[in-house]
Amino acid sequence: MGWLALFSDVKLWLDGGLATFGMNTAEVGALRAVLATGVYSDENDTDASDDEDEQDETELTAREPRSRRASVLPLEPAPVRHAEPEPIPAVGSLEDGNRWFDDGEFELARTQFEAVLAAEPEHAQAHNNLGQTLVRLGHPAEAVEHLEAATRLDPGSWAYRFNLAHTLAELGWWHRAVAEYRQAATLFPDDYATQYNVGRALHEWGDYRAAAESYLRAIAIAPNESRFYLSLATTYEAMARPADAAEAYDRYLSMEPGAGEREAIEARAASLRAAVAAAAAGP
Repeated sequence: MGWLALFSDVKLWLDGGLATFGMNTAEVGALRAVLATGVYSDENDTDASDDEDEQDETELTAREPRSRRASVLPLEPAPVRHAEPEPIPAVGSLEDGNRWFDDGEFELARTQFEAVLAAEPEHAQAHNNLGQTLVRLGHPAEAVEHLEAATRLDPGSWAYRFNLAHTLAELGWWHRAVAEYRQAATLFPDDYATQYNVGRALHEWGDYRAAAESYLRAIAIAPNESRFYLSLATTYEAMARPADAAEAYDRYLSMEPGAGEREAIEARAASLRAAVAAAAAGP
């Protein structure tokens, strides 16, 4: 879904559907509190259709529980075989835009959100949702303008800030992405994925020491997220800390004994330990 190169080892975004419906820190914290396993689910709902929204990449953007969303419609009878297509409302609404987005009809969603903004130019949620729609349509640079507007209009929204950082990272604008992720972490310091994404952006920007510190904060919050150790190991290697890198690789393998890449990681860790031993032995 974008930024695949950045998250080749782990992708921690909440991107199961239309990102951010105005969740505040308390609401997101309450949502995360129900997660016994530490694996993020986009909502505390057992409906089978929601399971389809979850992605094994566990991407991280925020989503309000479906029970709170205005876009949820009551169940209706199945259409007849030759039913006419549902008409598109002439007046834009968030509800219709959200519904089109959830159905993957991004152009129709875009039309709705743009109509809302034409009537209410300072509507933070509409800016955010239009920005997310533009990202899905392959226009991340155009999306930034609306995501920035959302954070300007609602500076206390962790989710809006996170979505802006996510898009800046997709564009490779690392300096700006780091700044926005750090702002998001300030708004929601106990969110492990925010801390992890700060580290990933810092690593790509080249600030390896700060990246390692962010990874360690993420691990302290979510010690069972095994793949965090792979990113930490990569950063330690970039810092020329082979012993620490080998230890991080070993920690991952101890948590994931059946990992498909086990042989390659074992070989890399052994190579790093051999280098440490050779350096200690001297010429």
